[in-house]
Amino acid sequence: SYLSCSVEAFQEEAFDATRYEVVDLILGKQRSTLLAHGASGYQFSCFPRPLQEKLKHLTSNGVNLLVSGSYVGSDLWECEASTDADRAFAREVLHYEYLTGHATRLGRVRGFSPEIPIGSCHFNQAYGLATYAVESPDAIGAVGQGAFSMARYAENNRSAAVAYEGEGYRSVVFGFPIESITSDNERNTLMKGVLNFLIEQ
Repeated sequence: SYLSCSVEAFQEEAFDATRYEVVDLILGKQRSTLLAHGASGYQFSCFPRPLQEKLKHLTSNGVNLLVSGSYVGSDLWECEASTDADRAFAREVLHYEYLTGHATRLGRVRGFSPEIPIGSCHFNQAYGLATYAVESPDAIGAVGQGAFSMARYAENNRSAAVAYEGEGYRSVVFGFPIESITSDNERNTLMKGVLNFLIEQ
């Protein structure tokens, strides 16, 4: 069984997610955006500080994480509002770092890790299809002991996803939104491989 909720509800201290084996954070094309109409500051950050604290709390209690989105790296490394503490969160909790944006123009990804067999897939980068266009997926690299790249963009071999197997929890982070994969079969194969890794089936 599963429960779906907004990130605002998820961040609330009263919401106890430690009873779940896996949390799937769907970031899509979310990224920091300047406030309009003369206001200062940013909104819609991928990892606002309350969310970071929530994810730290969950991993310290053995909850495994699946994260995907176009700007998981670039939002923390290229946005002027991001801090060293934000980047430390990515490196120390999710065990990845930013390599480059606009990582592929073809949207083709291939898995290569025997620990996480996800096959190959294609995600949408074209306008006008049933799912939204992913214009600028990120390439991300593994950081720290227990972290490894598990998928690459087929056209240039850049790392498309990072997995971590450490003390107490596991995590998988994709530099593109997995809901934008165009084939149901390819998406199901990817999810099966990832979930089997996260819950050790």
